[in-house]
Amino acid sequence: MGHGPRARSITKACTVISLLAAALCVACGSSGVNTKPTVDVGTAVPTRTPGAGGDPSLTVASVVEACREKDAQRLRGLVAVELSDEEIISMWRGGSDVQLVTQTVPEIAGDSASINVNLLVTGATGQSNVQRTWDLTRGRDGAWRLTALPKCY
Repeated sequence: MGHGPRARSITKACTVISLLAAALCVACGSSGVNTKPTVDVGTAVPTRTPGAGGDPSLTVASVVEACREKDAQRLRGLVAVELSDEEIISMWRGGSDVQLVTQTVPEIAGDSASINVNLLVTGATGQSNVQRTWDLTRGRDGAWRLTALPKCY
């Protein structure tokens, strides 16, 4: 390959791509070692990650994702009440995976909302569809949060 401007541009592009790929591997924790994921329930610090402001449906989707990822801190931020580690761990024991299949249009009355969800739950005995009604409340910050620990499983 020559040493002209095009060859230098290609070499620079390859270098940048290689560096980005290496950074992605480091960020994702790719060390080549197969390890099982651990569940970090964090601490009961009353920090709140706001739910999706203005749309209870987005909060419901975020709750299901937090349950799927077993992300206790994120889940705590999407629920309006304090949750203990024991409550969260107990809920997670009910299944190994959950997917949001459908949800109804939220029924909103002032700062309260109700949504019916259909979940596909994977547990020790296989998969099953479960229906739940989740109640939400809108906080002073405008974010919607569940009024209680969700029954994801």
